[in-house]
Amino acid sequence: MTGTTGETIAKSRLPRADIKSFDDVMDAVTALNSGQLDGIVTAFPTALQVTKKNSHLRIPDETLADKDSSVALHKGDSELLQKVVQ
Repeated sequence: MTGTTGETIAKSRLPRADIKSFDDVMDAVTALNSGQLDGIVTAFPTALQVTKKNSHLRIPDETLADKDSSVALHKGDSELLQKVVQ
């Protein structure tokens, strides 16, 4: 996705690849499904959701980089925070 760490990592790890950037993951999925792309670089949670609705796609075992995901919550919402960290 445009401007993400995934885009930076892909350009760094795959310097000879013809990298196309998208503003929306579903645009990338459409391009992948129509044969315009060989793969998509995105966060694991996003890839998981994409593969649930596109059973012909898979998440490879190898990662391009170890990168954490973040979640934003309203300050003081300790109930929701407890649900997220469990």
